[in-house]
Amino acid sequence: MTAMIEEAAAFAEKAHRGVYRKGTKIPYITHPMETAVIVSAFTDDPEIIAAALLHDVVEDSGVSGEELEAVFGPRVMELVMLESEDKSRTWQERKSCTVRHLCTAPREVKIIAWGIS
Repeated sequence: MTAMIEEAAAFAEKAHRGVYRKGTKIPYITHPMETAVIVSAFTDDPEIIAAALLHDVVEDSGVSGEELEAVFGPRVMELVMLESEDKSRTWQERKSCTVRHLCTAPREVKIIAWGIS
């Protein structure tokens, strides 16, 4: 495991600390960790795997894109931002927007989305 992936895992764990999967007592961090494992089956690119670990920190934890860029660089930040949903929209609006976005999204974003689902 690269230093970037380890740092992303620690960052995501801290951002999601104390949060549980909806309706369970399962720590939320299991979701981004599972996503990263799935993504790592498709690529060994540490920036894509780091983005998989971080994919929910902007929309769920109040972390800014600027903060991600400062810590992980512009590519990881861009991948996370391209995968983040606008939580002010309804679930149906968010998912419809995501499906439309994935039709033209870069391959890296599609890999992360595959890992999420």
